Amino acid sequence: MAAGPQFRFLESAYGLAGPMTLRLEDRSCTVASPRDGIREGVFFVSANRDQDGLVPEMSAVDNMLLPWLGKHRTGPFVSEAKSLETFRMAAAALNIRGGGPNTPVGAFSGGNRQKVFLGRWLYGKMPKVVLLSQPTQGVDVGARADIAAALRKMADLGATILVASSESDEIELLCDRSYVCHGNAWQMSQPTQGCSETLLELLIGNM
Repeated sequence: MAAGPQFRFLESAYGLAGPMTLRLEDRSCTVASPRDGIREGVFFVSANRDQDGLVPEMSAVDNMLLPWLGKHRTGPFVSEAKSLETFRMAAAALNIRGGGPNTPVGAFSGGNRQKVFLGRWLYGKMPKVVLLSQPTQGVDVGARADIAAALRKMADLGATILVASSESDEIELLCDRSYVCHGNAWQMSQPTQGCSETLLELLIGNM
């Protein structure tokens, strides 16, 4: 897992670093494991998609639907029609290119693999909170724009999007407001547009 208090916060909120009490939709709940997080609609997108999220030999559609197979069942079997419908919705929203639903995900480019991974948590089930660790790391400019647009649409639908990043340009692209973390101290910078200099000043002030 990534170092730094901002990344540890995401891990805790998902139940990866001990229990955390969250307030969701005017009620309190305790997330002590990823299973708790998923049940509550709290989803985590790791920065390391290939190690923590994707199975290269599996198809793109199977990778996307791994946590949601029960939702796509018809009787004892997974419904291919339901699975393809979800995949195509995510592929259209995120502009996934380079292969079809049955293409092994390892054959996609890095940016498109990231979109498949992100699509799992944005379109498999409506999220309440999406926790993102450096979600545009290692992807090209076009993929960054596609990811930013999809996250904005999900936020407009009512999801809370939390991003942990060490890159100021990623923060500017994805966030409405930002916090610099140093130990237990958090300082806010708002708005984030053109915030690189302000964020640097806050970081230097906390060193």
